[in-house]
Amino acid sequence: MKENILELIKKQKLEEDCVILAHHYQMPEIKQVADYIGDSYYLSALVSKLKTPKIYFCKG
Repeated sequence: MKENILELIKKQKLEEDCVILAHHYQMPEIKQVADYIGDSYYLSALVSKLKTPKIYFCKG
């Protein structure tokens, strides 16, 4: 079942043209689907450079 959820998330990311950001301390399952992982400074600096219409930030 876990594999099915991961595949659904990957498919949805492509359909929505979005990226997922996560802090480095997130659960492994969250980091597995994240496009970018890092600390707050890295992720906030990254957001200003992304051209993606949707950005999802995983809150923990």
